[in-house]
Amino acid sequence: MTRIAAVATMHRREMNHTEEKYAQHLQNRLLVGEIRWWGFEAWKFRLADKTYYSPDFIVVDNALRIEAHEVKTEWSTGRPGWQEDARVKIKVAAEQHPVRFMAVTLMKDGRWEEEQFGELREEPAPSGPERLAAHLQMFSEALGWSRTGTVEEIVAEIVALRVKAAHV
Repeated sequence: MTRIAAVATMHRREMNHTEEKYAQHLQNRLLVGEIRWWGFEAWKFRLADKTYYSPDFIVVDNALRIEAHEVKTEWSTGRPGWQEDARVKIKVAAEQHPVRFMAVTLMKDGRWEEEQFGELREEPAPSGPERLAAHLQMFSEALGWSRTGTVEEIVAEIVALRVKAAHV
């Protein structure tokens, strides 16, 4: 009887040439303030039992929305370099997860062409007093305030802190 031993390795693969160009593109976007964060092969999405999809890049935009970017290059046929199973996986992932999934293709002329998969599902942003209250709550938590109060009380405290800081 022959024994077969399997060895599991936990390593990330190296970026290919196109992914390196896209990483530089994302880094430039980060430096000019167009996005907040990006990571190479940072997440893996479970699609079914023993079936996963790992996008090339995860990007967080300035509205704190998460995007999964799959990087492709233009083939000599003029079409993005996709295998059909990869297209199926990104479509399934887009149906199952509340993340913006997109393919970015490096075209022969050097520009990046984007293709979005699935519907962009977003919660409506609060407006008016709700938005102000949400922002003030965020500021109070960031400042380490343990208490909550009305919008007016929090604004008054912030103004008092600004006045105090201006006199120091």
